[in-house]
Amino acid sequence: MDDRRVKVREIASAVGISNEQRPCNNKVQPDTKSELIDRDDVSDSGVMSLPTSDDEHHEFNLMVGLETLYSVLSEEHLGLQITLKEVTRRLRQEECKRRDLEARLAATKHENPINLALAERIQILEQSEAKLRRENIDLRDENDLLEFRILEMDENSLQSKLQKYIWFVQQ
Repeated sequence: MDDRRVKVREIASAVGISNEQRPCNNKVQPDTKSELIDRDDVSDSGVMSLPTSDDEHHEFNLMVGLETLYSVLSEEHLGLQITLKEVTRRLRQEECKRRDLEARLAATKHENPINLALAERIQILEQSEAKLRRENIDLRDENDLLEFRILEMDENSLQSKLQKYIWFVQQ
């Protein structure tokens, strides 16, 4: 593909075509022809006659270069279209293979006795985990309640000692 691009660039540079943008000149020069090919230059068989002057020779070279450039680009475009079709076809095949393999894998997961035993074991462990989590939450709540009771008892104990001291001091 890079060879084609090099060829296209060589042809374009030989003809005088480049990617550079040229300032637009809207003025029409008096000796500029409106068409590259005059009807007189083409014979009845559709074949161009050879140019006679330098301007005609330049226009002929330009036209031949453009035709060559067009044919190279058309060939490259056709090659890309064929490649796209081939890649698309292979992609569809690979997608079908993937779906088939996924379906077979899903079918073997459910049929395999080891997988069934493991699935039961996983389910039992998940239930046990949920039960332990609930117990953990209950024990934390109970722990918080006991801490609160201890604080109340410490406060009551302190108040009773304070009252005994006050009663003892008053006596």
